[in-house]
Amino acid sequence: MGGTTDDTTSRDWTGLEVLPFEECMRLVATVPIGRLAMIDRGEIAVLPINHTVHDGRVAFRTAAGAKLDAGIMQHLVTFEVDQYDEKTRTGWSVIIKGRADLVTDDDDLAALNASGVRPWSSPTQRNVWVRLDANHVSGRRITPA
Repeated sequence: MGGTTDDTTSRDWTGLEVLPFEECMRLVATVPIGRLAMIDRGEIAVLPINHTVHDGRVAFRTAAGAKLDAGIMQHLVTFEVDQYDEKTRTGWSVIIKGRADLVTDDDDLAALNASGVRPWSSPTQRNVWVRLDANHVSGRRITPA
């Protein structure tokens, strides 16, 4: 985190560094747990998920329930991941908005199964992969003043 910036670094209206797509996806891949926001039975649900990045898209394992339903129905979802260092007051956040989609391609499934992502809780088998087809990716970095 941190690092130096120069006059060519893009900033938003609050002074935060705006991250390009490639940096957003690189950062997403460095943190094992993110949050998936979606509509579940008419209410907003935000659920922690462990994930991987494959072919420029976030993917996660799931089982029967709201996350699988979102993939089957191709619901709009938002994924967020971040990291913050309290001592240096630096950090970053990436938000990905798009549609959830079931992974059905055999080559993609083989690559995802080999990714090392394993369920992080519960004895429930999570053998179905869902990925996010992004229509918007944004990231910001907090750098020292």
